[in-house]
Amino acid sequence: MPDESDIQARLQALRTAYAEQLPDKLAEVARQWAGMQAQPWNPEQAAVLHRRLHTLAGSAPTFGFADIGRRARQAERLLKAWNNDLRKPGEGETAELNGHIQALCTGHGDLRT
Repeated sequence: MPDESDIQARLQALRTAYAEQLPDKLAEVARQWAGMQAQPWNPEQAAVLHRRLHTLAGSAPTFGFADIGRRARQAERLLKAWNNDLRKPGEGETAELNGHIQALCTGHGDLRT
């Protein structure tokens, strides 16, 4: 059975690995959102982005990135509401989601350190 220090070392290794992957995950969210804005609303693409945001919303706080998780959850809720209603978001709603995604994907410094 592993001792406490071994468990803590393993947890820290997981946190470090997650932190190293996080900038790429955020960049992919930003890329996908930018692509969605460049074309007519597509519910299938919105569902893919929703799943990506849902995953971030759950995993980020687990690894010490509560703010990123909170911001991902905000964006996720908007997408979920639109997809559940099977409707295209209005201009104001799109701007709101854009603000959430911009806040999510920028201003975090170097997460890999």
